[in-house]
Amino acid sequence: MGANPMMPSTRLQQQIERLLDQAEQAIDRGDWAVVRDRCQAVLRADPGNADATAFLAMAGNAESTTKAPPIVEAAQPGDVPPVRPAGMDASAPTSPGSVRAEALEAPVSPPSLPTSFAKGRYQVKSFLGEGGKKRVYLAHDTLLDRDVAFALIKTDGLDDVGKERITREAQAMGRLGTHPHIVSVFDLGTEPLANGDGPQPFIVTELMSGGDVESLIEQAPDHRMSIERAIQIATETTLGLEFAHEKGVTVSVWSRPATAGRYPSSSPTKPIN
Repeated sequence: MGANPMMPSTRLQQQIERLLDQAEQAIDRGDWAVVRDRCQAVLRADPGNADATAFLAMAGNAESTTKAPPIVEAAQPGDVPPVRPAGMDASAPTSPGSVRAEALEAPVSPPSLPTSFAKGRYQVKSFLGEGGKKRVYLAHDTLLDRDVAFALIKTDGLDDVGKERITREAQAMGRLGTHPHIVSVFDLGTEPLANGDGPQPFIVTELMSGGDVESLIEQAPDHRMSIERAIQIATETTLGLEFAHEKGVTVSVWSRPATAGRYPSSSPTKPIN
């Protein structure tokens, strides 16, 4: 009997998972062309794949909001001088394009920093970084009096299936409990959006104040860590992955330097994705 064409074989499903992993990594980099390519490949094999559909929607949303900067034109003979804005000094240059050039060079204000989340429980101290899927803040948990990493998950282009997947992944991390080489999940919830469009999921984890392994490599002489340090990091990471697998949590995303965090000084390494 032939295989059911509606159900991908185990081998095909593994390939689909690898393509989705690559798409997720591309989302973190903001490489939307790769996201689109990998998701289209998945949909050719599995037309109803919800994750690929959600990732494609994210790519389309990101690409549609990307605008090319305006071009400053050089002055040409015969051009009519631009109108001088009110308040501009009479000695200011009046060549065509000068006003537009000044507007382009004006500093762009960074996004305003939220003061708190979860009805004031998490007081924001600083902005840590942003990837394709989340925006991360250093926050202080006023209830338990400790600093944490507060990750606000981006939901642009995600349907209900995509949002449910985020929740399932966070719950899977939470079920792992405490382990020396796994980042602990402290809290999970939703935060109302400022524009009133709906709740935005968040996840609160322990703060890996030592940064990630990628930055450790960049800071090393000639970008090469010692063999002893590399073996230590690899060993600690695999111990964390082994523990997760024993708990029934399959980690399909490839472990790489940018997704492994560390503490200062003793620096135990933990997969953080």
